[in-house]
Amino acid sequence: MKIEKDGERVKQEQIYKYRDCFCGEFKRIYLQGEPGSGKSYFAAKLVHDWCNVHAPIVKSTNEQMMFGDVDTLQKFRFLFFISLRDSREQTHVTQMIKTQLIYKIYAEDAWESAYKLVLKIMKNVMYLVVQDGLDEWPGEEVLPSMDGIPMDHCIVLTTTRPWKLADERIRNSQIDILFDLEGISDPEEFNERILRCLLDESADIKASVRLFEEFLSSRNLESISSSPMLNTLVLSTWVDDRAERLTGSSLCELYTTLLENLCKKANPQISYFDRNHTSPVNCFSRTMYIKPNMEHIDAIAKAAFSFLFSNEKESSLVFCDIDLSAHLSETAKQFALDSGILSKRKGKKCTDQTLSFVHKAIQEFLTAFHIHRNADVIDDVISGYLKRHDNEYCDMSQMFIFLCGFNISAANKLSSMMNELDVYSEYWHYFQDCIISGYREAVANKNTSIHLHLSHFYFRSDNAEDLIQIWTLNTSRARSLKVNDYSDMHVTIRSQDAVSRLSWTWACCLLTREDPELSTRDDAEGVRSSTSCIEFDLSSCHNLERLDLGYDVPVLPNALVGLKKLKHLIMYCECEALDLSSCHNLERLELNGRNLTMLPNALVGLKKLKHLIMYCECEALDLSSCHNLERLELNGWNVTVLPNALVGLKKLKHLTMDCKYKALDLSHFEQIESIDISNGVNLLPLSINNYKTLKCIEIDTKYGGLDLSMFENLNSITISNDVKVLPKPLLIHNKLTHIKLRGFDFNHVDNKAIHTWCLLNGADPVICADYTPVLPSIEDIELWWVTCSSTWLRSLLNTLLTLDHRVTCYLFRCIITALDHEVKSTLRGSDMSSCEEDAVSQSKTWITTDLNNTCAFDTDDESPGLSGTLHSLNVNNLSLRGTYGPLNVHHVSSLSQSLASLPQLETLTIHLSVYIDLQLPPSLKHLTVCYDALSPSELRHLVNKLCALTQSVECRLELCCGNKITKDTVNNIQPEEYIPIQQELEALKCVKVKRFRIYDRTPNTYSWSDDAWSVRGSVVDDGDNSDGIGEDELCKSDINGIDNGMLNRISMRLQINCSKEQALIN
Repeated sequence: MKIEKDGERVKQEQIYKYRDCFCGEFKRIYLQGEPGSGKSYFAAKLVHDWCNVHAPIVKSTNEQMMFGDVDTLQKFRFLFFISLRDSREQTHVTQMIKTQLIYKIYAEDAWESAYKLVLKIMKNVMYLVVQDGLDEWPGEEVLPSMDGIPMDHCIVLTTTRPWKLADERIRNSQIDILFDLEGISDPEEFNERILRCLLDESADIKASVRLFEEFLSSRNLESISSSPMLNTLVLSTWVDDRAERLTGSSLCELYTTLLENLCKKANPQISYFDRNHTSPVNCFSRTMYIKPNMEHIDAIAKAAFSFLFSNEKESSLVFCDIDLSAHLSETAKQFALDSGILSKRKGKKCTDQTLSFVHKAIQEFLTAFHIHRNADVIDDVISGYLKRHDNEYCDMSQMFIFLCGFNISAANKLSSMMNELDVYSEYWHYFQDCIISGYREAVANKNTSIHLHLSHFYFRSDNAEDLIQIWTLNTSRARSLKVNDYSDMHVTIRSQDAVSRLSWTWACCLLTREDPELSTRDDAEGVRSSTSCIEFDLSSCHNLERLDLGYDVPVLPNALVGLKKLKHLIMYCECEALDLSSCHNLERLELNGRNLTMLPNALVGLKKLKHLIMYCECEALDLSSCHNLERLELNGWNVTVLPNALVGLKKLKHLTMDCKYKALDLSHFEQIESIDISNGVNLLPLSINNYKTLKCIEIDTKYGGLDLSMFENLNSITISNDVKVLPKPLLIHNKLTHIKLRGFDFNHVDNKAIHTWCLLNGADPVICADYTPVLPSIEDIELWWVTCSSTWLRSLLNTLLTLDHRVTCYLFRCIITALDHEVKSTLRGSDMSSCEEDAVSQSKTWITTDLNNTCAFDTDDESPGLSGTLHSLNVNNLSLRGTYGPLNVHHVSSLSQSLASLPQLETLTIHLSVYIDLQLPPSLKHLTVCYDALSPSELRHLVNKLCALTQSVECRLELCCGNKITKDTVNNIQPEEYIPIQQELEALKCVKVKRFRIYDRTPNTYSWSDDAWSVRGSVVDDGDNSDGIGEDELCKSDINGIDNGMLNRISMRLQINCSKEQALIN
């Protein structure tokens, strides 16, 4: 999942293999899932698979489709499984490993030595720590401490419910990767496996699976596949012919079935509720085994509530026998244990016994039942608990959903308390989901008078039908409203004036509720709906502070009149002559729309406005009232500003102007930190004088007199050729990290570009004529539409290679000419004429320099100018690739001669689409080449060239078996045709074949998948899948990009020994 800046989790691609979890560079892995979704099961399966793959006798198997690649787990020599719910009064993982593992495995006199052994192991081998149930951990800190544990070889997998990761103390930077467990991937296979355990061998399992699926469909229960626990429960009930009363999607009904099955185990007596003995809740009314045990259930429910809302968090989920005895009689306790409602675990000593409910959701279910029977505890107990633990309301979500099914009146009151805590929460998405689930549970149980409280609304296609109903109950308390843009459904938001409206289209058909008893309100209360249209009324939203509207939303001018508390307004929609006159509390305004226009005086009176971003139409914009503006972005030729409109903006820190403006004077901005001025703005000369505050400058318009010598904190500068820089270099202590130049010509006779470059790098133009200066602090260089010689660019790279950090140089549509006479003298024919022409060398090129004289070129196309840049470059490690694949070489001789001229080159990595004949320098020690297609004859020619080298070279060759007929057409060649070359190499004394491994394309797999290639066999194999030759990550990327039409590839490792007697393959 991707984590957005506002904390929202956005689902990305699905994964099906362990290698997708553990084969990246991720150290802190989180697995989240709703109750019963299989988090603990996944953790248990992981441990089971790891044990099997490390068992000395049992062989690992890949028969399973989902997470069947158990061999991936071999990388972990040790695995430490920790149940966080059992880690009471423990804050460090080291303590948990001791109590849960070492103390249970070793005798007491061996505990200390065993712990020292564990720490020694952790320092030397790769290991995995599995922390199950972060949401059940009673610790005061947000995460267990890893202090004292060597982390160099450690990967930590933590399972939790989603609400726990909403804790603002868990920073996004602490989560390397987040996985969301959605339930059962293949319900048919899952049900088949369960049925094989429940039915005898003579039963027709396939037929039973079909019948069960028909049952689920007839009862609207298909959604239970999201929860393996509930799916198993319903399946077991169906097998026992006791599933007739299961209808709809009520969680209370499902957990009642589970409770009844548990009661039956302890007391099989049958009794029904009737008129004389009414059911305490509707979902109990048709049960057989609950009524005889109601006394015990009430006592256990009270205990569940007492522990869950205990001030001693360490005993809320796991507790001792003495604490339980304070709530349950011996008879009730024995009933709970016999039924399986409670489970008991024995420790090393008899006194170490602990108890817990069989699943946290069962405890939450019984807690909700107790609150239903004793609603006064909301005011007497829960209210105080929430005041003491104001972040714990998210942990109550599952219990709250059950309560909505049992007692909607109590749930209404509790939702009010929870909403008060959520109003100013940064991660309110989770609470909205909780309220929606509670609403659905109330509807499923046919409850009326639903008045759940909610202040933040985010409408999406998957929640709109229910969220609209909740909106009608909360218009006066709504604090934020966000809607996305969809199609097929017309939705209208209007003010009290029915003519003034805001509308957009919705993706799904939103039908009104058919049940007349459900709580809905009429037109005057905030919503008016039909099968084709939904209308919202904002006139009663007096507390609305944030409004975020998607694209294609027509808004009439006075649709927002009355929103006096509105602070944030974001509109990607349509509006003509927008009126914001009553929104005096606006602090952030972002307007972006092709058909969005605003009156010139629309911002008059907005004295609290701090951020204004406009991509719309407005003439003669008046900003005279906006004295508190800190960020101003005006974009578009349809935006014009009144003269001197910016003079009073004394607090402005960030200014972007891509519009029309005459005579812009920047001298008034005393706190300005960044400016971005486009060519539509007339910037007054010498108006930039905010030397102490400015950190970022971007000027793409005519400006005379930019004085760089006065800036004290400048870290980024972007200028075009229209900017004249005064002949004063930067201050010595300036930390400029980013330089971007547009449209400069470094070959021009007036040397204006060279003059500007030298000044930007703090050098005197007079004394830097023979070299290309670079500031030691520079990290990024961008050249857009720049003309330069290969000599100048080479000098720049040679200087960058002397720095002690990585630098990225990006060239966009630059012209690189070969003016170097030494380079010209080595070129022939067409290459010479190409160099002399001012041809565009490539549209995009990334050049990266790093430590150890490392340089990487990623370019759309090779050109003579680029090859000239390489000539005699002081580089030790060189990588040449295409921007998005192989390097397309059009001038073989110029590139070849440039490579041969590199006096210090030791390591070369190159990705080519086809074979080309390259000269290699005598200094080369390591060579890695990837070919998109290589024929046997081309491979033979290549190894002949390598065998002719006089030095010792380690070679890594990755090639696809075939040749390219055209750019998009490949001809596959059987890999057996390449084996004779390997045999011939084996016969040479000067060559050692370390690997000759053949791979076959795996059918029906993605090219980027780790399963895309399978090893057919190896004529020679070094047994090493990851060596240090070349850049393995680059090679992996190249392999992932292989054309799907290629069926085979070969991986080779060769050692070419240093020998004067060379034997060529005939």
